[in-house]
Amino acid sequence: MATSVPSPAFHPTANLDSYPSDIVVTSSDRIAFYVHSRRILSVSTNHFASLLIQPLPIGGKLKVFLLGEDSQVLNVVFHTIYLKPFGQSPSPVAVFVAIDAFNKYGIPVDQYIRPNTPLFPPLLAHAANDPLNVYAVAGQYNLYELAAAASAHLLALDPEDVTDEHAVRMGPIYLKRLLLLRPARKRLLEELLLQGPSEHPPTPQCGVDNQRRTGRQWDLMITNLLSGPTPNLPSATIQATLSPIGNHIGCRDCKAALDERIQQIVTNWEKARKTI
Repeated sequence: MATSVPSPAFHPTANLDSYPSDIVVTSSDRIAFYVHSRRILSVSTNHFASLLIQPLPIGGKLKVFLLGEDSQVLNVVFHTIYLKPFGQSPSPVAVFVAIDAFNKYGIPVDQYIRPNTPLFPPLLAHAANDPLNVYAVAGQYNLYELAAAASAHLLALDPEDVTDEHAVRMGPIYLKRLLLLRPARKRLLEELLLQGPSEHPPTPQCGVDNQRRTGRQWDLMITNLLSGPTPNLPSATIQATLSPIGNHIGCRDCKAALDERIQQIVTNWEKARKTI
């Protein structure tokens, strides 16, 4: 039998727990992970695929398991169990295979893939290059925050790119959200922009004509904004386009109303960009 090599992150002297490791899990490519039965059983809902019925005695002989997953996949699994940040981001393939392995080993996906967990940043990074697969995984396990983050990269999606496998994996709810995302965002932006700054009662210094002039400038600027690609329009672009209207306003009340309306639009638009 080929000799195994200790994992760089889960080796015998790694400072992972207050107790010594009592299990050696060896991957299919002969990498050995020195881990702790108590730590695993505190996470797994099925005794780690029934391999660990109860914790091993402290100070007892190391128990060895040979698993079918390769070292990259098990590296993701154990980083997730130990809530240990990755030294190097795992490959997309390893992440997706590991997530499917979570079910096999009784690791609750919805608890261990969320913001502020080790696996969330790699998935966010993968979403930039492979958003559809990340979104499908998020839909499968109802990982809303991850799905919302991935959806930002799917606004130009051609529905024909969604395969049957994607549709089955993400499920009908997340599939519907994905297909309606682009028109819903466009409609929302139009609703936000079409409501201009509030007007105030006419004064000797600022009458109806002045306020109508501001309204016409607003209409011109939002026409320019809505003529481009709107579903993922950056808030900074909205602010940079609308704020210069204030350069031509001499009324303090009108200027305050303009600034307030721009801030309302930016706030609501930023909130919408984080939802699906």
